[in-house]
Amino acid sequence: KTAQSELARYNEEAAQARAAEDRLLGLYSAARSAIREGRIEDAERNAEAIRQYLADPSLARFTTLARRRESDLFAVDLVERAISAERARTSADAARVGDALSAVGRIREEAAKAKAALDSGNRSEADAAYRRMLSALPELSSALSFLDANYEARVAGASLVRKDALDQAWTALDAAYTAKDAAAFDAAFRNLLTAASVEEARAAAALQRAKESGALALVASRRGSDTQAAAAPLRAAAEDLAARRWLEALGGYSAVLARYPFAEQVPQALEDLRRSGRSLAEAFQKYRTDTEERIRILEARLAEAQGSSDLAADRAARTTAAGVSPAEYAAMREERDRLKVELETVRARYDAVTAAYTAYTAEEDAILSKGGNLALVEGRARMDQFLENDAVAAVLPGMRARISRYLEAFQTAGQREVLFNAADIVDGAARIRDSAARDRYFRDLETRYAGNPSMLEFLQSMKKSFR
Repeated sequence: KTAQSELARYNEEAAQARAAEDRLLGLYSAARSAIREGRIEDAERNAEAIRQYLADPSLARFTTLARRRESDLFAVDLVERAISAERARTSADAARVGDALSAVGRIREEAAKAKAALDSGNRSEADAAYRRMLSALPELSSALSFLDANYEARVAGASLVRKDALDQAWTALDAAYTAKDAAAFDAAFRNLLTAASVEEARAAAALQRAKESGALALVASRRGSDTQAAAAPLRAAAEDLAARRWLEALGGYSAVLARYPFAEQVPQALEDLRRSGRSLAEAFQKYRTDTEERIRILEARLAEAQGSSDLAADRAARTTAAGVSPAEYAAMREERDRLKVELETVRARYDAVTAAYTAYTAEEDAILSKGGNLALVEGRARMDQFLENDAVAAVLPGMRARISRYLEAFQTAGQREVLFNAADIVDGAARIRDSAARDRYFRDLETRYAGNPSMLEFLQSMKKSFR
């Protein structure tokens, strides 16, 4: 019921607004007819009626009439001036008064068109309509010329200020790039966007888009060189794998992934890295089995040599009788004890590495199956956790730090390069005053970066900022 009553109230107000509009148009029509027919007194009364009607405070609640009130008062003034001129020069041609009223009609018509264009977001059409409105009378046309000239002078002054700010921002950007200061570079890039009259929120978004674009550009630019450079170390790692040098193979494949992350062989290197890990685990298992067997054999020989006596003299006699001297017996016991300690150490390392590797591969498979860039980021984080494991770090010391160092260096280099390109784009657009030329400038850039979604989004953001 509340919505229905609100709708009814809205409809009633709209009807009242239309009635008020019709009343005003009727008064204008009556004044025009009176002037054309030479009924000066009637025209004068109608003009006064229009002025009194516009002065009615109740009309202020109608938004449409309130917005046009100044234009209507101006139109009434034109009508009154026309009536005064007609009264002073009774012999004047009534057509001139009709022209004035026609001009008033054109003014109202073009003003309505301009408002409709603004409401629909078409600023260029609104500009054209307002210019036609101001060209209806010579006096208004002169005023328009003055305003245009004044605006151009102000724009020229602002352009000089903007150029100075752009030059300063660009100098700071260049200095930060030379000094390899990432924080200063980001700040200089934001200042450049601000100098180009880009809003702070859009500037932050543009910086992020440019960085994302840097990652994509880095992949494209490094794929060929990484693929070529990774060939030799991959062959060496494959030879280690074939020769059953598992630790060397693990180190080789990990180094390839760290130094050449964009190579086309990366999927195969990942698979071979896993094979090396599985083979290393199998080698640990075989070593444990073989060592346990050696311990069993030694303990059997010790038992055979020792016999059932616990007396030292009897034990010495029995070992001699069994063909084992006391020194050999002691050596066998020492070897057995050493193997037991070594086996326990290897077993603990094996169990820790195997558990870490099994958990890592299972979680990585689950993460990568999701697809997308976020999955790659999560997968990288899980690999860091695996390499930080104490048992894994003992086998591959320093590998996580090496991988992080290479990737961070590559990413920073790519982001700085593309940020410099983005800064160049902003600087170029800010220095173009003609909107049509700037649109062509952005179209050319969109063609150049057609395969880079992040850069295209950055360009769209910049286009909106410069409108």
